[in-house]
Amino acid sequence: MVERSQAPKADLRARIAAGLSLGFLGDPRFQRSHEPDGDYLLPPMIKIPGGTYTVGSDEGLYDDEAPLHKVTLEPFNLAQYPVTNAEWRVFMNVRGYDDTRWWPTSEAETWRSGESTTEGPKQQSRKDRKYFQENFDSIRNWVDQNKITTKQADDWEQIAQMSDSEFEDLLIDWYPPGRQTQLERWNDFATIEITLPMLTTYISTQSSMAGLVALMNGRIPQFTAFLTMKFIQKIGPATKKTNLKPANAAVDAFDIK
Repeated sequence: MVERSQAPKADLRARIAAGLSLGFLGDPRFQRSHEPDGDYLLPPMIKIPGGTYTVGSDEGLYDDEAPLHKVTLEPFNLAQYPVTNAEWRVFMNVRGYDDTRWWPTSEAETWRSGESTTEGPKQQSRKDRKYFQENFDSIRNWVDQNKITTKQADDWEQIAQMSDSEFEDLLIDWYPPGRQTQLERWNDFATIEITLPMLTTYISTQSSMAGLVALMNGRIPQFTAFLTMKFIQKIGPATKKTNLKPANAAVDAFDIK
């Protein structure tokens, strides 16, 4: 099945079926092992030779990328594949997120406790607000072009005209700090708790200003966006403390009833 899943000339449906079967039966490429801390899966590893490498950029998007410089690395091993669901499940079964031994640095503990996990979507929202400010006169034109609704135009103009401190307060409302919790089953709508931070972040990031700006600029397919909107419609708004709700803007954009 491993060979079948990787065969370029095989029917894609057969390759997918082989991969799914491996997921249920256990992939022989991963070594099942046991230690006092619990079971684990050892993936095939690739040896990366040590040496001096050029990293960074003089024309990067971020300040910490510059300047172009050299770093010396010791040899190390890197897993051949991205982390699989099976590997993650083993980690979850032994409550790896609650065991501080696996989070030895202050940065790791900050991430584990949820103190820094909202910065990504906040930064994206700041970029979107800047986009609205730079294109303020175009917002009403987007309404005329049926790209957004009048409600969205009102919200985006309000966001563009906010002071920096007002917008930061709004971001705290949209993305509250704290540890995020992964849902046991994403498709079980009867058990979804709307106030879960992870779900709120998912909705806000995928469907709010960022999602619609990306859709308007052609960075995501409309069909993908439509599926996201239907998901939002099913579970309802993500936030309740403010009239400017990221999820509502996306639902209004497609007039989903």
